[in-house]
Amino acid sequence: MSVAGTMTRLAEIATPVYRVETVAPEAQYQLLGMRSKIAGPFLRETKAGAEISATRLNRVEAGDFIFSRLFAWQGSFGLIPADLDGCYVSNEFPIFRIHTERVVPDYLVYWFGLAQVQKRVESDCTGSTPGTRNRYSERHFLRLSLELPTIGVQRSILDKIEAVAQRLDEARRLRQEIQGDLCALFLAMAHRNDLSPAEKQAHGWQEVALSEILSQSVDDVAVEAGQTYAHFGIYSFGKGLFRKAHLSGDEIKASRLYRASQGQFIYGRLNAYEGAFGIVTKEFDGSHVSNEFPIFDCDETRVLPEFLLAYFSAPAVWEALKRQVTGIGGGAGNRRIRLKEGVFLAHRLWLPRLDDQRRIKSVAAKLDEAKAIRARAEAEFDALLPAVLDKAFKGEL
Repeated sequence: MSVAGTMTRLAEIATPVYRVETVAPEAQYQLLGMRSKIAGPFLRETKAGAEISATRLNRVEAGDFIFSRLFAWQGSFGLIPADLDGCYVSNEFPIFRIHTERVVPDYLVYWFGLAQVQKRVESDCTGSTPGTRNRYSERHFLRLSLELPTIGVQRSILDKIEAVAQRLDEARRLRQEIQGDLCALFLAMAHRNDLSPAEKQAHGWQEVALSEILSQSVDDVAVEAGQTYAHFGIYSFGKGLFRKAHLSGDEIKASRLYRASQGQFIYGRLNAYEGAFGIVTKEFDGSHVSNEFPIFDCDETRVLPEFLLAYFSAPAVWEALKRQVTGIGGGAGNRRIRLKEGVFLAHRLWLPRLDDQRRIKSVAAKLDEAKAIRARAEAEFDALLPAVLDKAFKGEL
């Protein structure tokens, strides 16, 4: 199939539009964000006008072409779908109407997914200082040129791209489903909400306070100038630990850090109420945290850290801990309330037999494997789509 066409500047097929409205303090505004890798817009949040610092917003309509000035270099281009019609964006998101008699809008979106186009956009965003990024301007956008075949050829190319994209989406969905099923099993095994307290007791479970099975570890290290310290944090919502950049002793304000060891259980005081709990794995053995991250040794004759991770992965547990501090109604400033060790260690739970905990540990290993496989698959999918687009736009698909 010949895909030859006429070289056309975007200024000829895309017209900037402005539907600027003054922000009314009493009104509610649905605000959009933009995903990277041409994944398009999404509803980020709903805010009252009184909560918005901007005095004016731009209203979008279905079919608008939009990009993020700040993150165009990451491929933040897309179309407004019907279900986001009437939402709002700041002036950091230029909006265009596409001349559909000359170009199919989805064809233009996929064109921005081509590796060579993304490289050009990134080049236009490069700042004067190494590592910095400039905002991608409408001027840069409108001066780009692409080869436009006929509408019929564009639709044929789109059909082939979308057929492959659907297969990739289905593969992603299946991977996500497997991980979701394992995660649900992980939580269910730790809580067994299908059993009454009497039934749990009959199955060998014991009701205990955390202080009976955990002891706080205080392996503190004096901070020294000229030294560097491996450092990590904890994601919210049960997503585990993550590596941070090494800290320099010259930049650390605290006089002491705390060293973690493999197999210990840890949480973040500030965001425990959002699920910031984790196990110190081999990757983080010997790394450091501040005193905002209490660390505990498990009495492994009674409790395995994988059971605790499963137990503390449940949002109902996070909420129960919050109520212990803030009261049933919560209150202002909840997000800044720290979960102190005393409250944590006083928390009571049903502890299954070690045999049951070992089965939970086995599921944890399978869940970790599923997450790793999914991460590798996502990387492969991300690399595959640009190659698919390249072949499609050359007529080789």
